[in-house]
Order: sequence, then C-alpha cells, then structure tokens
Amino acid sequence: MTNNLRNNTTEKQGSNKLVLALVIAFVMLFAVDYLEQKYAPAQAVEAVNPLTPNKGDLFTNKTPQLTEIKPVEMQTENYDVQLDLVGGKITKLDLLNYVEVKDEDKLVSIFSPKDEESKVGMLLDAGWLSNKFSTPDANTVWSVDSKGADSVVLSYKNDKLTFYRTFLFNKDNFLTNIEDKVINNSNEAIQIAHYSQIHHIGEREDKLANSFTNFTGPEAMIDAEKTQADYKDLQDGQSFEVEGKNVWAGVTRQYFAGAIIPDNANTNTVKIKHNKVGEDNYYTVLVRSHVKSLEAGANLTEKFQVYAGPKSTKILEEQPVAKEIRLPSMLDYGWFHVIAKAIFDAMMFVDQYVNSLALSIIIITLGLKIVLFPLANKSYVSMAKMRKIQPEMKALQEKHGDDRQTLGLEMMNLYKKHQVSPASGCWPILIQIPIFFAMYKVILMSFEFRQAELGFWIHDMSMKDPFFVLPILMGISMIVQQRMNPQPLDETQKMVMNVMPIAFTVLFLFFPAGLVLYWLTNNVLSIAQQYIIMKREDAKDSK
Repeated sequence: MTNNLRNNTTEKQGSNKLVLALVIAFVMLFAVDYLEQKYAPAQAVEAVNPLTPNKGDLFTNKTPQLTEIKPVEMQTENYDVQLDLVGGKITKLDLLNYVEVKDEDKLVSIFSPKDEESKVGMLLDAGWLSNKFSTPDANTVWSVDSKGADSVVLSYKNDKLTFYRTFLFNKDNFLTNIEDKVINNSNEAIQIAHYSQIHHIGEREDKLANSFTNFTGPEAMIDAEKTQADYKDLQDGQSFEVEGKNVWAGVTRQYFAGAIIPDNANTNTVKIKHNKVGEDNYYTVLVRSHVKSLEAGANLTEKFQVYAGPKSTKILEEQPVAKEIRLPSMLDYGWFHVIAKAIFDAMMFVDQYVNSLALSIIIITLGLKIVLFPLANKSYVSMAKMRKIQPEMKALQEKHGDDRQTLGLEMMNLYKKHQVSPASGCWPILIQIPIFFAMYKVILMSFEFRQAELGFWIHDMSMKDPFFVLPILMGISMIVQQRMNPQPLDETQKMVMNVMPIAFTVLFLFFPAGLVLYWLTNNVLSIAQQYIIMKREDAKDSK
C-alpha cells in the first residue's frame, strides 16, 4: 500500500509541479527574509564601562530651548546642512540631488529633527568622556570659531579643558570629515575617551521594505561581521556591544543610510541600545574609542567620518574608504547575494547600452531563459508527454477510482509504456528558484531602480503600478500557462490551481512595477518556450 500511495503522489506532483515550484519559491522568499532578521547576530551583552555614555549623555527633555542661539546653516555641493550649537550636533542634512517623491520638491533627509506629524527623526552628535572634569554634552552651547563654504569650526572652553570640533563636507563624495580636539589646560593628567553616535527617534519609517527585502534599521559592520539590531528587540531591552576594527555603524533605510566610520587604526567599541526620553524612543548606535591618557598641557585629536547618502553599490564602492571597512555591505542581497550581485552587474552592463532599466530587465530575463533552456526543455517535454496521456489517465481513474492500489499499478504501467516520469520536470524548475529569489532581491532593493522610468504610465519601478495593469497581465499570463500544463485529475487540486492565478495577481498588485515586469516577462517567455516544445513533440508523434 505504501508504494501505491507514493505513486499516486508522484502523479499529482507531475501534474502540479509548476504550481508547487511557485509556492515553494514564495515560501522560501519570505522564510529566508524572516530567518535572516530573526537570527541576525545581535545579542544582548552586559558590559559596564565607566566611560560609556549613559542616558544623561543623550538628548533629554531638559535640553534648554535657547531660541536666541541660531543654528549654523550652510549649503554644500551635496547637502543642505544645519548644525545645532546646543550640543554641537548635526540636526539636519538633506541630499540636494534626491527627492522623496519623483517630480516633487521635498528632499531626502538623512538627519532631521523629529517631525511632529510622523514622530520620526535622526540626529548625529559626538563628545568626550572623562574620569575628571566636565566635558561637553547635549546641553553644551558651542561657539563658531570659523566658517567656510564647506567647513565649520566650533569651540567650547571650561576651566580645565578646551574643545574644538571641525566639520568638513566633501564635494566629491558623501563623506563628512569630523575632527574633535581636546586640550588639557589643567595641571594633572586625565583619562578620556571619545564617542560619536547616531540617534534614530521613533519607529522604522519603511516597515514594508524591512518585511519584504532585507533588514533596515540600526546595524554595524565590525571585522567583516555584520550585526543588525531590530527596533522591537532593542525596545524589549536587548542591547549589543562589541569591540573590533574595520568598523562602520549607523542606521540604514531601504535606499539611504547614515553611518559613522571611526578611525580604524585602533580598535573601537560599537554599542546599539534603546532609551526612552520623554515620550520618544531613541535607538542609538554609538562608536567609542579606547580610553587614553591625556597629560597636563597636552592635546588629543580624534577623527571620524560620517557617510550620509544612497545605498547604491556603485556610489558606496566609489567612497574613499579602505576596502576592509566593507562599506558596500550596506546593501546585502541575503543568502543569494552572489547570484543577485551577478544579475545586478549584468543589468547595469546592459543598461549602459539600452539606457533603460525596464529593457534591461527584459533582456536579462531573456538571457537567463537561454542559459537555463536545457533545464526548461526537460521540464516542458515532460509536461507535453503528460498532457498527451491525460485522456488515458482519466480513463484509468474512472475505471479504477475506488481501487487505489490497482489504479497506482495501472498508472505506473502507463508511465512506463509512454516513457514518462511525472516528477522529471519538477526538479529543473526548483533549481531555478534561487535565480528568481535573487532577481526579486535585485529589483526590490537596488537603489538604481528607485524612481527609474518603466515607460508609459509607470514613472517609478520601485513603486506599484498605479493602475494595476501589469499585475493583471501577469495574472492572465499565469492562466494561459496553466491551461498549457496537464490538468490535475483531482478536483481539489484543480480548484487550487484555478485559484492560484487570482491569489498571485492580488499579491502582486502592491509589488514594485519592476518586479511585476520581470515576472510577466518570465511568464510570456515560458509560454512561448512551452508552445514551441509542445508543437515539436506533436510533430514527432505525427511522423
């Protein structure tokens, strides 16, 4: 009986292998994303350091409202910047060449004060921690020493220490050089450590992006190991702390990021944590240097950089930072990164000649079909043979429907007679799933598809089709392809197959148009391929 049950299952797999492959593809798609996020290497670590900034070193609701102290405003080659003299922090940094919505005026903000409507903001500050004497904190009022077209020097002095902070906004890249200097004017040595930190206020702005692409939020790269700390986990009390070299640490969104790159000549400590300040949730990514001795009359300088720009592979690779820091790792396609990166590079190569990412998707999809033709050929030949013997299969089912053991034996004899293996076409399709998964990631995550024209009524391939034309065409293509496949004999399976195109169409209604274009193109090419193979098989039989 066991063998007969297995044979009956094999028959069903043969008639439904394409649907099975699609279902497995989507299960894998969301399961992998879930596992990547759930088991990211962020862990709660108890670490106590007397020179670690605590809640009092963060912004607090006690920050003075010094309205007479005007912020420093400047416009550089890449940014519209605002420096708050209370705390000496970056409170606003807009990207001059990027807008939130295509054809509108609102610029993309990397750093910004908390918006009262969205309750979201992001700030950058830095400071010193000493075992003696007071050091500047979020409430300290700095003075402007000098200001140029691309640079600002701030200063602060107390009875024992003098501090300078220099901002240099580079013209040719998205890096800002920041230099903090302290002079010990006292007559005794002190222990001192430098820190810089990014505070994300509020919750994740792009929840959909985090769910369907990769992680967005606080993350860091330390010694080639990436760590991600989910907002919810941090709010639940988890924190992360590790020490190492080759560090970048910050907060990333789907297409943009703000990150600190410390002086990596020495090791640094990275800590990611959550604090409740008033009614606001502060998610802080902090980078701290080693504690150092500063003798009386001596000075100490700490340098770091801040990347504030797009998560574009090309742009990240062009930034003048050491390769060991792995800045391009901000864009991570996940488990199929190697395949996805190869597809992305191929698309960018084609785009150089056709000047259209939509055409690039179609051409690369066609190229993949050609490369995978041997696998698809085997699958479609199997489908064609199964389709031919379907009347005989149905006759056997009507004849032996109540005797599953006899039906199983008769089915096996039928397959043997026509040299058909119902499952032979299933594995080639399953092998193609990683390619689909990689293509999904490339189109959904790559910055280059943001606000890229598809043509006609679609002006941003990273957004859904506003009129749902592409998803409907994709659903129709699935119905056509389904009709070309062997139809299941089981009524329940037949109902499931009839519902599948509707379910997939609804699912794709809100997917980025570029991804729907890929799926539609793949379906159309598969229909053409299958039609040609079926005609060829019919021609063989007619001879």
